[in-house]
Amino acid sequence: MGVALSAPGRGPGGRGQKGRSVTGREGMAGVTREENRREAGAGAGAVILGAVWGLGLLAAFPCAARAQEPEPTAIVEPDAESVPPPEVIPAPPAPVDDTYRMSPGDQIQISFYRRYDLEAEGYALDVGDIVTILVEDHPELSIDTVVRPDGMITAPLLGDLRAGGVTPEAVRGALRAGYASRIPAPVITVFVKGAQAKLNEFFVTLMSGDDGATKSLVIRPDGHISLPLLGEVKLTGRTVAETQAELATRYRAIFRYIDVSINVVSSFERRITVLGEVARPGMFPLPGSLSLPQALALAGGYLETAQPKKVYVIRQNPDASYIGFKVDANPKKPVTGMGAGIVLQPRDIIVVPKSGIASVDKWVDQYIRKVLPFNIGAGVFYTIDGDSNP
Repeated sequence: MGVALSAPGRGPGGRGQKGRSVTGREGMAGVTREENRREAGAGAGAVILGAVWGLGLLAAFPCAARAQEPEPTAIVEPDAESVPPPEVIPAPPAPVDDTYRMSPGDQIQISFYRRYDLEAEGYALDVGDIVTILVEDHPELSIDTVVRPDGMITAPLLGDLRAGGVTPEAVRGALRAGYASRIPAPVITVFVKGAQAKLNEFFVTLMSGDDGATKSLVIRPDGHISLPLLGEVKLTGRTVAETQAELATRYRAIFRYIDVSINVVSSFERRITVLGEVARPGMFPLPGSLSLPQALALAGGYLETAQPKKVYVIRQNPDASYIGFKVDANPKKPVTGMGAGIVLQPRDIIVVPKSGIASVDKWVDQYIRKVLPFNIGAGVFYTIDGDSNP
């Protein structure tokens, strides 16, 4: 089979025409090349279309992705007034100190004892002790000497040596070291001929009194007491234990072997005071609940000069001020009104004025200032209110 191809402008078979005839394999090759060109063009077009389609997808994808993203959640600040306050955890309660503390008016006893220290390594020499020094074969160096107030003793040829607060064995060692340069191999003996001379003198002085080695004292209104060799000592507001430890320390600075103990015989904190026109004015213990008529009975009742219609109960407030309550406590009729409900408290003061006094309030004020067992300061220290309930 053949295909005739002619040049343009030339007719087939013409003489003047140039042309050639392509048949057989050449014709097949041409057809194949033409098909290949068409397929290649179609493939390129497909590639271009694919590229354009892919670009379209890429352009559309972010929009789709953005369309699928959730909207951001708005953060709303809470209103400060609507927020509940944080829970406050209360602190644990402070421990209650129920240790008794001494106060003015307390009656105490202070006892003095000798202190025996059986576990000590040796007796420590004290001021006033008599020390005997014996130097073998040298009587001129053997003497009795006294520990001076500065704690020193005097030894022949050696002069002053420390003895106060050290043991006799320590003194013997110091003497041997001092005499070794003067005496070959000195043999020295030291012993205490008289011990605790100063303490003995102190106890002799104590025993000369009526109370012996135990002193009965009342804490003064200023909160102090007076003790031998120590002078003024403040006790108000202090416990028995801490006061006892302080006194022992201060006395041991004077006497090495002494002990001190304190005993509160009666406490002003648990007492009441009845003053004025009664048979037995004074302080009385308050063991428990006590009414006003009972307190007046403890004081022996009214004198004929008493004014029972105007009995005053003076009480101390927590801020150390005072308040007064005027009560009609006429024994001829039952106590009524405010007076019937009064339960006395520790340290209450009951004042029974004289009859016939024009200004009872002023008299009570002046009277109390003279006899109160503690400082009250200046000015009116209580108020009189017959309608108040203490």
